[in-house]
Amino acid sequence: MKNLHREALLDAFQHNLRAFRQEAGLSQYQVAQHIHVSRASYAYYELGKCFPTLGNLYRLAQLFGHSMDDFFQ
Repeated sequence: MKNLHREALLDAFQHNLRAFRQEAGLSQYQVAQHIHVSRASYAYYELGKCFPTLGNLYRLAQLFGHSMDDFFQ
């Protein structure tokens, strides 16, 4: 049961991260530069292969004008 909840949160995060980036009209490279990670690392966030640090999640929320909670809804 715990894994299902985790997967649902990761799915919501992946979907919203990509949607927020596209709404902002930014490339993966531009977002990666803003949060000081490689483009490949950022791409892994969108693919669900890894998750950003809390600090990077905060920077993403600031960049896109959303709360950190919005990524998981």
